[in-house]
Amino acid sequence: MWYNHGPLPGPIDLMVIDGPPWTIHPLTRGAAASLFGQIAPGGTVILDDAARPGERLVARRWRKEWPEFDFKLVRSGSKGTLVGTRRI
Repeated sequence: MWYNHGPLPGPIDLMVIDGPPWTIHPLTRGAAASLFGQIAPGGTVILDDAARPGERLVARRWRKEWPEFDFKLVRSGSKGTLVGTRRI
């Protein structure tokens, strides 16, 4: 329900995923992948708090399901950030 939206303009160049709170469900942020098909070649996906347990599970699933993205965990900061770039 969190990602229930109408049509979005495409392509998407930058997607920042920061919420909903992990306490709702550890995999809730993973639903953002429903929009990955609209990310432009060279576009970027950023997942906040990516070092937390639920987000690590989401990142593993994304890496498997979206091989056309290069995902890298940036460990600066206390909770990390996952940065994914769609290959051109």
